[in-house]
Amino acid sequence: MIPVSSLEWHVSHNCNFSCSGCSDFSNYKHSTLITNDILKDWFEPWHKRIVPETVAMVGGEPLLNKDIENVIYTAKEYWPYSKIELVTNGWLLYRYPNLPKVLKDTDTTLFVSKHYNSFDYNEKFISIVNNLEEQDVNYKIYRNDKTWFQIYKPALLPHEDNDPESSWKNCPTYQDCFQLYDGAIWKCPPIAYINLMNKKYTLDPKWDTYLQYKALQPDSSAEQIKEFFARGAEKICGMCPAKLKLTKKEGEWQN
Repeated sequence: MIPVSSLEWHVSHNCNFSCSGCSDFSNYKHSTLITNDILKDWFEPWHKRIVPETVAMVGGEPLLNKDIENVIYTAKEYWPYSKIELVTNGWLLYRYPNLPKVLKDTDTTLFVSKHYNSFDYNEKFISIVNNLEEQDVNYKIYRNDKTWFQIYKPALLPHEDNDPESSWKNCPTYQDCFQLYDGAIWKCPPIAYINLMNKKYTLDPKWDTYLQYKALQPDSSAEQIKEFFARGAEKICGMCPAKLKLTKKEGEWQN
């Protein structure tokens, strides 16, 4: 089997937050259901070919998937040699009183992402963290509450800086967010989930180049798999800005 750095997949395309500029386009409230059986179909052709150092269940908000506990057990079944992560904003943890046991059973690390910095938000976030402490959950906090970045133009258009190399070097996804979606592996969240946006909105023709992107297919050779995961900048990186502009977060959060 081929060792690779990481692999992520959406457990839900939808989100209970509405963060502007979400790299997964989850602020557009996609309703497509991702079942445990669908994930098994996605995992099946890959789990005996690659060994990711880390696998992560992301979204969207994973806890919107009511079958999340079974999904975590399935991840452990198919990826027993990988570090397992569950990334959530934490707001819906109260719905799953058995989740701490599931996390411990599967040795899954819970990543709680912090998105805002208002008084009300911080008050609730602290209570969530305190509950995790009381339940002895293995968790980490992912800080995303100081600044935000817009990976596409506000009018839902790709950037046209025509400098993929710089876009790659400044990539806010840390150049390591390979996505398993629809049975194939994609370079990053934006290039994977722009397809969902096109199905919902029929995007501007300026997106056509990116919509034609060819993801890594399960029948790829070992050489093709190794090349894909080792690949740096490529043309599709140009959909994101060449120079990352971080903006101070202001205003209230939405859930």
